[in-house]
Amino acid sequence: MTIRDTKELEKRLEKLRANNQMLKEKLASLKKEKHALEKSLRNRSRLFDGAPVGIVLVQKERIIDINENALDGLGYPPEEVLGKKFLDFVDPRVKSDVRTLHRKRLAGKQVPNAYEIDLVAKDGKTIGCDLRLKKIRFNGRGAFLVSLFRHERRKQRERDLVHAKKMEALYTMIGGLNQKFSVGLGALEKNIENLLGGEDPEDSSLIGGLTGITEAVNEIGRNTHILECLAARDAQPVDRGSFDLRKAVRDALAMAEEGICEEASRHGADINFKTYLRSMSPVQGDAHEIRDVVIHLIRNAAEAMPKGGDIYLSTEENAGLAYIIIQDNGGGLNASIEDRIFDPFFSTKKNKGAGLGLPLSRAIVQRHGGEIEIAGNENEGTVVTVRLPMGKPDNPSAVKSGRRTIKGSLVLILEAEDMIRELLSQLLENKGCKVVTASSTGEGLNRLKRRKFDLVIANGAIDGVDGGVLVKKIRKMKRVQNVALIAPGRSKASSTSLSDSGADLIIEKPIDMTRVMKQISRVLVSGVARD
Repeated sequence: MTIRDTKELEKRLEKLRANNQMLKEKLASLKKEKHALEKSLRNRSRLFDGAPVGIVLVQKERIIDINENALDGLGYPPEEVLGKKFLDFVDPRVKSDVRTLHRKRLAGKQVPNAYEIDLVAKDGKTIGCDLRLKKIRFNGRGAFLVSLFRHERRKQRERDLVHAKKMEALYTMIGGLNQKFSVGLGALEKNIENLLGGEDPEDSSLIGGLTGITEAVNEIGRNTHILECLAARDAQPVDRGSFDLRKAVRDALAMAEEGICEEASRHGADINFKTYLRSMSPVQGDAHEIRDVVIHLIRNAAEAMPKGGDIYLSTEENAGLAYIIIQDNGGGLNASIEDRIFDPFFSTKKNKGAGLGLPLSRAIVQRHGGEIEIAGNENEGTVVTVRLPMGKPDNPSAVKSGRRTIKGSLVLILEAEDMIRELLSQLLENKGCKVVTASSTGEGLNRLKRRKFDLVIANGAIDGVDGGVLVKKIRKMKRVQNVALIAPGRSKASSTSLSDSGADLIIEKPIDMTRVMKQISRVLVSGVARD
């Protein structure tokens, strides 16, 4: 090889090195761009899934993408939605109207891009939504971006406004009637006293008649007192001192339990009371009035279960509010009367009630700055929640603490029994947790595929799956930090050690909610379950 050939070869090698360096730089740049694009896509995906409304991307009438908010609202896993027609999830009663609107839109005609729509969830329930639609380009083709906002809150605000106006008119009427009754009753009582004062002691029929009239007057007097309380619903309670809410609930149960159980026993029924009363800061108000409210609510729950059942009572506190939760597994709440249950003189007890108990209870709670909510579906039991503001702590500085809390923790409850699932959900939500529920193994595992959880609480015997096997399946998905296992009883899975089952916490039945909430808090905060 000549010197000239050698120099030519060196020039080519130098050029190849330069090209190689340039390719390396381009590759590094492309990798950097790729990472930036992946990060951007992840952020966009988080924004998409984290949107406070349901979002659905529809192309050629089929769903090609859907965010977690919409999936949670419908109760479906992604694989049961993607690729399906959007109309498949529309209530049949309005499907024809929605299809007609869509065809007109495709034909270029002027149609509204915002309207109300009813969708059907996986459990068959109808969900009312406000729908907004925007035409976009996606992957070079026309598509529609649909936002879904459940309008229960707006509807509830409208119902509350109507109810408030109706109540205002009723309370005005009640105030006038009470004044009229008071004058008449006062005159009647005075005349009876005069007759009894000058009566013939041997005239037993007169004495009996006057005694009967006196009892009737007293009954009317009690009802007028209730009317007076309703009309003066904004007045402050007489006693604004601090009291122990847990003690008030215990006293209410002690006063109501014996009579309720005796009445149920006469009809061949059995009513069981289960209490989960947590200690809490004092509540401001009248302990006797709140006790009477709880007595009435307990009796209502018992009357809803003529064949017997369980009544759960619990107390909680969270974010400056005290909660009393009373749950039964009776006949539930009929949707047709939901808006009337707090109306004075409205009763479902036929000739057994005057229809003043719930309105009076609500008036008392409202005078304490609180509220009563009643929720439930027909034949699925009822949950009554009383919220009351907490009193100011005696030592405010003692309240501040550097300890971590469970507020904001995401918890999945995998439990087939409605009562336990709903009660655990209510208690955890009151502690500030975000709760997702599932009633079957398949539904629970599908929810785990879509997001990560801080804690899964699973029934160790759900769907016949062994508790240890279920824990392994949950662990294998690597979507959860802690697992709690609800054992069927002391003689079965509850005797399994934590190391054997792989669970962080074993919850034994019957569930002691006070103890379990302490254990769950410890697991969420530190990952340790201790007594």
